[in-house]
Amino acid sequence: MKTHDTPMLDQLETGEWPSFISGIKRLRDKHPDERIRETNNDLLGQLEHSYETIKGYWKGGTVSVFGYGGGIIPRFSEVGDLFPKSKEFHTLRVQPPAGNYYTTDILRTLAENTIDFFAENALEHERIGEMIERIGLVNFLEAMDLEIDPQMVVHPRENSYVRTDTWDEEAARWYERHPHEKKAADAA
Repeated sequence: MKTHDTPMLDQLETGEWPSFISGIKRLRDKHPDERIRETNNDLLGQLEHSYETIKGYWKGGTVSVFGYGGGIIPRFSEVGDLFPKSKEFHTLRVQPPAGNYYTTDILRTLAENTIDFFAENALEHERIGEMIERIGLVNFLEAMDLEIDPQMVVHPRENSYVRTDTWDEEAARWYERHPHEKKAADAA
């Protein structure tokens, strides 16, 4: 595998703080799985290309999970023909709310549950955002054993990754269980 030249990214490794570039390069250079090495090589190539052209080439969205500070982030490259090994780069972003933390075991369980549910319920060639859109966010959250909270999606009808046909009913049920939140939402 020919590695991409990354002179601009290399500069990010010169500061006093740890660089995410070093982590990606470590995966590119030392991971035992060739697929992982190739993907990270093209990821570095695309990132360098973005720095050179001053343009971001990722498109996608976020399926937000309130309380986890993130969710599924599907990303698709607009320059996948130049960097084919990283043309689809999906991540699971989990960030604890302020004042809380999650152990590695909790994060691993969330990731494994998501992967297992996806493996059992996704159609062939379907991405996770598309699966959630097809089955509905409510069903996905129930399968993850997460309480449904209307704050999970700020504007649910504007989010293309969310099926909202039962959202209003679920939001009403949530507000019945959390009347103090209803007062705060009405006041806002």
